[in-house]
Amino acid sequence: MHLRGGHMPDPAPSPGQVAEIDLRLLHLLQIAPRASWSDAAPIVGVSPGTLAARWSALQRDGLAWLSVYPSHARMRLTVGFIEVSVLPDRRGAFVARVCADARVSSVDVSSGGADLLLTVIVADFAELRRLHDTLLADELGVTRTVTRLVTEMHAEGGDWRLDSLGRAERASAARLAGGPNDPDARPIGGEFGELVGALALRPRASVAELARELGDHPATLRRRLHRLLHSGAIRIRLDTAPEVSGWPIELSVLARVPGAAIPSVVRTLLSIPQVKLCASLTGEANLVFSVVARQIAHLAALERSVLQAVPELTVVETTVTMRRIKRMGHRVDAAGFATGDVTPPHWA
Repeated sequence: MHLRGGHMPDPAPSPGQVAEIDLRLLHLLQIAPRASWSDAAPIVGVSPGTLAARWSALQRDGLAWLSVYPSHARMRLTVGFIEVSVLPDRRGAFVARVCADARVSSVDVSSGGADLLLTVIVADFAELRRLHDTLLADELGVTRTVTRLVTEMHAEGGDWRLDSLGRAERASAARLAGGPNDPDARPIGGEFGELVGALALRPRASVAELARELGDHPATLRRRLHRLLHSGAIRIRLDTAPEVSGWPIELSVLARVPGAAIPSVVRTLLSIPQVKLCASLTGEANLVFSVVARQIAHLAALERSVLQAVPELTVVETTVTMRRIKRMGHRVDAAGFATGDVTPPHWA
């Protein structure tokens, strides 16, 4: 068998183990999730066949996965974080219900006073009210909810990057990604919902595969897919089991910041490599951000360094993510590995 460049295939990773070449592959997919293996191979430094095999193994073992979801900014959607407390004997049924609901993109168990933290993406405030009425009702065992709406998303989990590729390699990957390049594009309508649903289940599916699945002519499907991807209407993000990235601990901080100081505080926070998410919120706690750490023991020093960097910030509450249950539509098990159970995103 002939391999380009003379590369021999590297052994596929066993469950729970990730080699440096896998981290390079994952970093590239964070930047260019639909890059072809032939284009990606020179950047990662192995053959296309090796990349395909390693990605297949990472997915098979639940170590890494790609999620597709609508861009709340471009689609003008409403994003909220909802803390929920549920009666103990109803918790299992409630978790099953929210995990099956496409409006709930993520479900986490945190160390705070609430049982669960839900991340919801809905069309508008009216739909958020309907979600409250149908999903967070007393008859389902819900005893308490606290809802905070995102007024501006400064950075989200899909923006965070590994540090496995060099600067030139990152630039090459970015050229492969292309990305939204039509600043005047209007929000994509609901007629693209079927395509988004197909991509959600197989984010790297080829044009030919998608065309067969949806009954479109390949040329027509290619044009629709190009318009969808380059409009910025959807995002494709890579997630991993917590230990894969080397940063398995995640701390969320609810904070209060004077309005005039928010721009400078956000700039400072986003300059800190460990910050994964940062958003402005409604309510007294008007900012939330999350930081990742390698060990629990590092959290105190990390929190001190953040507070020293942004003295205008007053901490309201800090919580540690104890367990993921659903992450951007993908169910995960108790160890944080993807189970293969995917709920396609809500398409408004």
